[in-house]
Amino acid sequence: MCSRISDKVKFLLSDWRDIHPGGLGKFDRVSFLEVMESIGGRKNFIPFFQFITASLKDDGAVFGQVINTKNPVYATNPWMDKYIFPNGVLVKAGWMMDAAEWAGLHSRLVDNSLGWANGKTCEAWRDNFRSEWPTLKNRI
Repeated sequence: MCSRISDKVKFLLSDWRDIHPGGLGKFDRVSFLEVMESIGGRKNFIPFFQFITASLKDDGAVFGQVINTKNPVYATNPWMDKYIFPNGVLVKAGWMMDAAEWAGLHSRLVDNSLGWANGKTCEAWRDNFRSEWPTLKNRI
């Protein structure tokens, strides 16, 4: 018998701050993608990792994909700050690692430096934004 992915995986589209830590039960694995840049700066790193720790089974694992820099970068321009990452920051890797460990996680940095892909992603966002602008401009 073929099982469906929905029988094995739970996908949530929500803000982590709107969920009580551990309120969804305990998970084997938790993934987060491009979250650290947009959670409101360094002050929210520890609460974010505490939330993850409370949501993991004892032998659970976490995978996070983050854009990080040697030196943090805040609000690259007003448009990005308003529409893409309000109060955003490109993360200094050490900050994230320290916060994860303080929250009880064992962390390891794996630097796969995929910077070349970010340019293509931004170009696709730009192209999609431009093509959808006629319908978007009345919503903003």
